[in-house]
Amino acid sequence: IIGGNNVTKVGKWPWQVLVLPKNWDGELHMCGGTVNSERWILTAGHCVRSKINDTDMFDVEEAVVVLEFVFYNHF
Repeated sequence: IIGGNNVTKVGKWPWQVLVLPKNWDGELHMCGGTVNSERWILTAGHCVRSKINDTDMFDVEEAVVVLEFVFYNHF
């Protein structure tokens, strides 16, 4: 929603998700992610690097429990 108007329909880009990890002080911040399969979401390392013990992530339509973070070795 921009300026009170819908910009697109929900589900138009089903591979795009909103990742809402908590900061160290408990506040949520927004990051984008890409659905790679039923089990994998790809997001930037800085979005979750310090959030290893925080397992709740949310997208626009449903809550998803994160069981494990897998980091790229060269991040």
